[in-house]
Amino acid sequence: MTKLTRLMYVLFSICMSVFILLSFSYMNRVRKLDENIKRFEYSNSILLAIEQINGILNANGSRLRNILIVNQKEAFPDVLVGNVVLLSRTDTLISIIKNDPIQLEKANALKIVLENRFNFIKDSIPLYSESQSEKAKFIERLNTFRSQYDQLYKSIREAESRALNSRRESRDRFDKLTTPALILLLIFASIFILSTFLYLILTLKKRIYFQNELQAKLETLNLANKELENLSRVTSHHIQEPMRKIRNFSTLLDKRMEQLSADEIRQI
Repeated sequence: MTKLTRLMYVLFSICMSVFILLSFSYMNRVRKLDENIKRFEYSNSILLAIEQINGILNANGSRLRNILIVNQKEAFPDVLVGNVVLLSRTDTLISIIKNDPIQLEKANALKIVLENRFNFIKDSIPLYSESQSEKAKFIERLNTFRSQYDQLYKSIREAESRALNSRRESRDRFDKLTTPALILLLIFASIFILSTFLYLILTLKKRIYFQNELQAKLETLNLANKELENLSRVTSHHIQEPMRKIRNFSTLLDKRMEQLSADEIRQI
């Protein structure tokens, strides 16, 4: 393995490792952003639910005070229906934050306050008197419930508002880091692709060079084989005539030797 090939392998490995690391980091950030968006929607749903409860309670309290001022007892059923809707909205809030123990405890306490308020209104209507002292006591009791409610309402709202701001800041930080992260991924992806392309080009060039060199050697070898065959053929042709003469001479010598006696052969 040549130095260039080893260098290409090292560069390829580094680029691949960094690319995988950056991809994993970016995917992790995307996953966290998705979780943050879900929590963001979760906090918004809680704030929306608590504001709906607060709006219904304000409307119900205003209607109740108007009834007390103008002495419209026939409008009390509407107030009771409003309280039923209020408790239903509170159950919705509880179902949303059931996985948050701290907020769930506050929501349950909020529901208890609203249930006590509802029972007080429902039980007080038959005993309601038009005297100013009775009205004052009634309103004072309602204000007590409202004070308890306001404390829990503010606590739930502030906690979710803080969480919402924190998640908004986290989202903003992710947005700021998204562009640099994508640029880094693009750079290393480009380096990775370029190094792979260069490696393939160099490998292909080497293969072509070796193939051409091997082809040239094969052609040289074939040419040498042909020359060797020609030489062998010429040599064989030139050797045949002396060999034929030697063979004829040996035949004549054998015949002559057969005609001589042993004494003559010894004399020779």
